[in-house]
Amino acid sequence: MFRMHAVFPAGEGATFDWDSYVKNHLPLAREKMKPHGLISINAQRCAPGPDGAQPTNLAIVTINFESAERFNAAFADVAPELIAHVPTFSNVKPIFHFGEVAD
Repeated sequence: MFRMHAVFPAGEGATFDWDSYVKNHLPLAREKMKPHGLISINAQRCAPGPDGAQPTNLAIVTINFESAERFNAAFADVAPELIAHVPTFSNVKPIFHFGEVAD
């Protein structure tokens, strides 16, 4: 399995509209990536820790694909559209992490 994380860092003035993301972007991403071998996609709205410390990120999105090859094909095909959609729910440029997953 191959995984990508899209991390939306917190910071002064950073915004992330969770409701818009869940209602609009998440279904769009699912629809566009499913034909390319998407296994799952989910999002985490980051919250303060048990000690009350503010989170370092606003949200973290996890996307799982069957393989790196399938992910790379999907990314080449749909990433421009999905990245162009980011300003509809956030003013933060996401940081991407990619890698193979071991169970």
